Amino acid sequence: MGGRCRTVSPCGAESSATSCWTTAERLATVNDAMVASIEYIEKVIATYRDAARINLESPGREGNIVVLSEELAGEVMVTGDLHGHRRNFNAIRRIAALDGQPRRHLVLQEVCHGGPMYPNGGCMSHAMLEDVTRMIVQYPGRVHFLLSNHELSELTDYPIQKNRQMLNLLPYVLVGDPGRWRGAGRSSQEVFVWHPAGVRQRPWLLRVLYLLFVGWWASLIWVNLAWLMCITIFGLPFGILMLDCLPTVATLLRVG
Repeated sequence: MGGRCRTVSPCGAESSATSCWTTAERLATVNDAMVASIEYIEKVIATYRDAARINLESPGREGNIVVLSEELAGEVMVTGDLHGHRRNFNAIRRIAALDGQPRRHLVLQEVCHGGPMYPNGGCMSHAMLEDVTRMIVQYPGRVHFLLSNHELSELTDYPIQKNRQMLNLLPYVLVGDPGRWRGAGRSSQEVFVWHPAGVRQRPWLLRVLYLLFVGWWASLIWVNLAWLMCITIFGLPFGILMLDCLPTVATLLRVG
């Protein structure tokens, strides 16, 4: 992680980022296609896992809410949408000055979809999301990330559109299907897989009893209502959302 790398801001100017790996380590050029190296993919996956563990162990966590009391935080800096804007992100990190403010907390949100693009059209905002996870690991319990509709659209494959672009398809322009990560093997596919195993689930006995006495018939009604919603254009988004919620209706699965 020792190298400095140059990043291009949405305004076209260059800015320095000290917390990222070198460009050579980040990307390799194979057959004129920019693909991530195996080493970089594995580092990304490991960092995300560390960040997920730190989030679950955050002091003040109550279920899916983190309560920042006076005992935990002296100051809280809350930021707005970033959408891949590297210059604003670097300014936030500079102003937050977390190294010199041990009781200051930073809340970040909505970093996906926006900012510079890869030469072949892929969205580079995933790099900022990776930087956020590194900050969570670097400052455990003090950097908090709020999932927005843009991040959730990636998790759930739910379509989100802006300026006549399907934003949650842009990251895939770079790699296509996981098989196009040349030489990346199993690790590359983990980038596209979200595991709910890290989410605290209800007691398994409660979920089994719920499935036996409620879940089986409730999910049957739910899925039929979802298919009815999908018949119409206006009901289609709600029908897809209902189908995404089917595991929760059937087994009380917590997904976030």
